[in-house]
Amino acid sequence: MEKTCKQCAAGFEITDEDLAFYDAVSPVIAEKKYPLPPPTSCPSCRYRQRLTWRNERNLYKRTCSATGKPIVSIWSPEKKSPPVYEQAYWWSDKWDARTYGRDVDFSRPFFEQWSELFHATPQIAMNNQMSENCEFTNQSQENKDCYMIFCSNRSRDCIHGMWLNICINCVDCTYLENSELCYQMLNGRNCYHCMFSRNLENCSDVLFSKNCIGCKNCFGCVNLRNKEYFFMNEKCTEEEYQSRISALQLTTQSDITDAAVKAEAFFRQFASKYYNGANGENFSGDYFMNVKNTLNCFNCRNTENLQHCQDVWRARNCQDMTETVENDFCYSLEGSGYSVKTIFSKKFCNLNDSAYCSHCNFSKNLFGCISLNNAQYCILNKQYAKEEYEALVGKILEYMKQNGEWGEHFPAEFSPYGYNETVAQEYFPLSEEEALKQGYAWRRHDDDTSAATKIIPASALPDSMNDTPDDVMNWAIQCEATGRPFRIIRQELDFYKRMALPIPHVHSDERYRRRMALRNPRKLWDRECMKCLKSIQTTFAPGSPEIVCCEECYLKEVY
Repeated sequence: MEKTCKQCAAGFEITDEDLAFYDAVSPVIAEKKYPLPPPTSCPSCRYRQRLTWRNERNLYKRTCSATGKPIVSIWSPEKKSPPVYEQAYWWSDKWDARTYGRDVDFSRPFFEQWSELFHATPQIAMNNQMSENCEFTNQSQENKDCYMIFCSNRSRDCIHGMWLNICINCVDCTYLENSELCYQMLNGRNCYHCMFSRNLENCSDVLFSKNCIGCKNCFGCVNLRNKEYFFMNEKCTEEEYQSRISALQLTTQSDITDAAVKAEAFFRQFASKYYNGANGENFSGDYFMNVKNTLNCFNCRNTENLQHCQDVWRARNCQDMTETVENDFCYSLEGSGYSVKTIFSKKFCNLNDSAYCSHCNFSKNLFGCISLNNAQYCILNKQYAKEEYEALVGKILEYMKQNGEWGEHFPAEFSPYGYNETVAQEYFPLSEEEALKQGYAWRRHDDDTSAATKIIPASALPDSMNDTPDDVMNWAIQCEATGRPFRIIRQELDFYKRMALPIPHVHSDERYRRRMALRNPRKLWDRECMKCLKSIQTTFAPGSPEIVCCEECYLKEVY
């Protein structure tokens, strides 16, 4: 079945396998199945719509709506937002979200009623459960002494990180696990004291390198396996290597920039495998491990029978999932986990046989509910008996089918965030003018510098850490790329001193953006291997400077 996306007008295909999946996840209410219609938007636009409801990295100071206590939250106090409760109060039994329940009005669109309930019902300030001294972290758990890390778990003493898992003393790293004392790393596993590198595994003391496994004491290297003392893929003695590293100095920002530019130019002389990952059977996408029948998926692990998913771990028989873990027969979810047969919902844990819910946990048989825990048979937060629930849900589904709402995700126009506050801006960037023209909200940055003893441009920072006073923690440093001010905290300064690194010249958001720009887009192109001409499907865009090869040709070059 060929369809045209209602949002971008691109053509996309609905296969027989897709139709079978929609049938499998269609809700059965009182022994009657309510078939899900095929989507009206292409996979890319559906992905963007889910992301418009996800704020990961923008944090604000405000007060708890229940206690008046100062808190840090993902909800801006400067705009109209729902009531916001600090985490401990939100999870307590001091309030019940059922008190915000309301009747369904069949004279108005259901999504409009859901949005009104969403903006009236208290929301949790952020998610950083079971953590210690991690006030400025979100979508994270079991961390200690961390600052500005996101989607991260079981890490300690980490700063400005994203997707860190079991890491210690790592700063400005993204997609890193089981690693220690790393800086400016992108995509790494089991690494120690590695910096300015990406796609490393089981490496130590590796600098400005790419696609290396089991390497030690390497600089500017690419596609190496189990090597030591290599400088730009050239074997050195230990003395030669240390002498060449010392000559580079790498203690000033200009030295580091020059080394990075030279390394990137060197990398382009070597083959790149058309995807990043391992242990895949019948797959398409990028950055995966242990997947089977996983198509058009990115950053997924231990999955089977998935399509159009991103950042999904341990899932089976699902489609259109973003940032989820441990789900089966689920559809169109964001930020959710441990569920079966739940559709069009977000930000929940252990929610089964439900639809159109947000922040509902340890519950089942819910429809259109917000912030409910340990609940069953509720609609728009109002409690019903089982028979009443089933009869009313059936009526709602028929009503939504008639007005074109059934089978659609939450409309982006009801999102409480500005477009540039959400992850949509990372993968589908828009200017303020473009976003407003397309009907999205926008939030302008208003960085507070009132506590700074002075404001200086990054270009005025001392060249090396040896010349940097501790008073730098009281300065507002103006990013040389965006002009936004940023500060250095004590923990961060100690790390730079330990590693003999200069103070960064760009805002942490810009540093994150630059790391992410080194990853290929979440989009697939049909190409040919540049060595054997075999057909491949890859995230390397046509015309990109890399030598893109099929797996067989890549392995011949590496080994």
